[in-house]
Amino acid sequence: MQKAWKVLEELAQDLAFYGFRVRVNTDTLVVSDGINKYVLSRGAENQWVIAVNGAEVTRVKGIKAGTSVFRSLVLKDVVYVPNSWRNNSGTELITLHMPRAILDVIHSLVKRGFFPNRSEAIRALVITGLRFFASLFEGNGGEES
Repeated sequence: MQKAWKVLEELAQDLAFYGFRVRVNTDTLVVSDGINKYVLSRGAENQWVIAVNGAEVTRVKGIKAGTSVFRSLVLKDVVYVPNSWRNNSGTELITLHMPRAILDVIHSLVKRGFFPNRSEAIRALVITGLRFFASLFEGNGGEES
C-alpha cells in the first residue's frame, strides 16, 4: 500500500506542474483540468481503474502500468504540438532569460523522454499556457470582461 501511495503522490506532483488540480489519497488520484475529471483508483486484484468524467475507460494491472497509462491519457492534449508548428519555416529565434530552477525542470522533462529537446519542451509548454489563457476568455468573444 505504501508503494502505491508514493507512486500516486509522485504522479500528482508531476501533473500539478502542468497546471492540473490534483487530489490524492492512499488508493485514488483525481485530476481535473476544469473541463474533464480523470480518476485513477485501485480496483480488485491489483487492477487499477481509469475513468474520465465518471465513465470507466480501462483497467490496468499494476500501479506502474496504471500510472503510465493514466498519465498518457491526461497529458494527451497538453503536450500536443501540431506538426505544422514543429518545422522551422515561419519560426523566429528568440532569446530569453529563464531562472535556473525552471531550466532544471525543463531539462528533467527532456531527460525523462517527454520531449526530444529543450526547444520542443519550451514550445509545447508555451502553447499549453496560451491555450489555458485563451480558455479564460471563451464565451465572451475573446475580450476581457
